[in-house]
Amino acid sequence: MAPKKLLRGRVLHSQSCEIVNNIIKFMKKEAEEGISIPLTNYRDRVLAATGVSKNTYQRICKESKKKDLQGPSTSFQNPKKRKNMKKWKLDSFTPHQIKSIREIIYNFYMMEKKFPTLKGIRQKILDRGVLSEDVAELSISTLSRLLKKIGFKWQKMQDKRKVLCESYDIRAKRIKFLKKLLSIVNGLLIFKSGTKTGDYHNEMNSKNFMTWVERQLLPNLPERSVFVVDNASYHNVPIKKILRRLLGKRK
Repeated sequence: MAPKKLLRGRVLHSQSCEIVNNIIKFMKKEAEEGISIPLTNYRDRVLAATGVSKNTYQRICKESKKKDLQGPSTSFQNPKKRKNMKKWKLDSFTPHQIKSIREIIYNFYMMEKKFPTLKGIRQKILDRGVLSEDVAELSISTLSRLLKKIGFKWQKMQDKRKVLCESYDIRAKRIKFLKKLLSIVNGLLIFKSGTKTGDYHNEMNSKNFMTWVERQLLPNLPERSVFVVDNASYHNVPIKKILRRLLGKRK
């Protein structure tokens, strides 16, 4: 069967020329040594003749069906070209997304007890659905530039490992903020941890927390203060218990 007129006059690039060369060698070998792969097994014959992978073969077959339906003017899609994909720019990240990325990094150290990596952070972003668009388009280089912009940097340790740390100015601002919080007179709660890790989270509970709030924090807070807490389990005290304790004291 003669080749289609549509293919005449087209310039073949180096990769296409290599495939044609593979087909020529395959045909020449069969002409000299005989047919090695049965004619009915056309898939294996195509793979052996062209030298392409099974995934490429399946992708081309799938696109060929669409091409037959849409008409001869439709061309095969280059797998390197992705349409309608959002390229993430540093200015396109919202404050909420940046906050979520910070929490992911902190959780590596505090919860998982291991050092974060760019691939690990990116995978966590994917698992948690931090970004509304296709996270596959968030490249490692873009993530690296984002972390640098929001105040993180890689610091080399003595064992030559690189650890992701916050820059000094960010840490200084946090220390200044915490010192301001601790400026409440008699508002500091200190107790000795009995665990080997020294982590107070393992011994803190809602009873100790409410005792601190009632006896130390509330009596010493200035007027019109805003009390902000995170979502720790001992912070989530049922409102009925709080009202019962407060109303019981008034009686």
